[in-house]
Order: sequence, then structure tokens, then C-alpha cells
Amino acid sequence: MRKINLTVLIKKIINHSKRIYNIYIIKRNKKFPFIAFVIFLLTILLSRCIVMWIEAGRPFLNFFRVSDYHVHHFYLGIFLLALSNWFFLFWNREGYIEEIKMFNVIIFGVGLGLITDEFGLLLTMEFDIKGEYWAPHSYYLMGILSGIFLYTIIKKSPSS
Repeated sequence: MRKINLTVLIKKIINHSKRIYNIYIIKRNKKFPFIAFVIFLLTILLSRCIVMWIEAGRPFLNFFRVSDYHVHHFYLGIFLLALSNWFFLFWNREGYIEEIKMFNVIIFGVGLGLITDEFGLLLTMEFDIKGEYWAPHSYYLMGILSGIFLYTIIKKSPSS
């Protein structure tokens, strides 16, 4: 039986991943949708981890409260999406520098992730009754948006 060297295997995986990233992301000019997708997924993961941390009795930032009202993070997500759209609409010119594009992509991914994370809560919330944060609606939306992101990333551009 052939012995596998772990470092060689890891180097092969990294090189193969770089080659795939170069072929499907860089050459097809899909860098920004790919980064937005990764940021979207990482935001949801981090948000879910923070909520689990809070539910385990370890307060994180002692929640966001304004006059004894818990401010949910989907409000921040709505603000970030609006800010992202504002950047796109009013700063989208020929001289639109790479750093502004990257900042826009990041705040778009974070905003969309924060809204998606609490989507189930939004749909199950009633007046004076706490909604269900772990409702399956959030997972459905995550799947739908992930599919849209992946389709956008994988499909060929008309110019290529």
C-alpha cells in the first residue's frame, strides 16, 4: 500500500484550488460576486455562532438595546444594503476605484447575510410575541440566495 505524505497532499489541494479559482473566478471576471458570496456565508455563520453564544447564557455586547427595545441585526443589514446601493448608484463611474468596489461588495455581502440570518424571525414575529429565530424560513432563503450566487458565479458572461 502506498504511503501518502500529508504535506504533499495539502500542497496539491491548494494548487488545484488556485487553478480552479483562476479559471472560474478570475478569468471569467467573477471576483466580486465570489467575494460577496463568501462574505454572505461567513456573516451568516458568525451571526449564528453569536446567537448560540448568547443563548448559552454568555452575553455578547449585552445585545443592542434602545429604550429597552432589542434592536435586531436585520436593521443593520437593511442599512448596509441601502448603503451598498447608494455607493453603486452614485459612485459608479469610470473612475470607480477597486477599493471602493471591494468595500461595496463587502458591505453588500454582510448586509444580505444579516437580513437572511433573521429572515425566519421576521416571518414568524407577531405583535408582542417573540418570533422564532431558528425557523426554517431562514434556511430556505439561504439556499435560494446561495443558488443564485452560485449560478451568477458559474455561468459564463455573454462577453466571454
